[in-house]
Amino acid sequence: HRLGYPRTKSFLVFWDLNKLRTGRKVMLTDSQGERYIYRVYDRFVVGPHDASATKPVAGRNIVSLQTCTLPNYTDRLIVRAELTKTIQGPKPQPTPNKPT
Repeated sequence: HRLGYPRTKSFLVFWDLNKLRTGRKVMLTDSQGERYIYRVYDRFVVGPHDASATKPVAGRNIVSLQTCTLPNYTDRLIVRAELTKTIQGPKPQPTPNKPT
């Protein structure tokens, strides 16, 4: 979704996805703080009902980022990136023992 959802962290997050070029890095962070570094290797446009971009790519660990195309949001821009590195998040802090 090109615009995301107002008043959420997704608002406009993919607005500039069309500017992401081959060779650029993408970093995603999971809820545990683990970071995944990807490198963009492909960009293409598909129709709104073409689900081919959601299929796995044999032999590769990839992420496919998707947004609607401008100016009329009719097609879908797909940007694919391959995992190059994983950085472990912060170690969990021990929780103090609570008396029972």
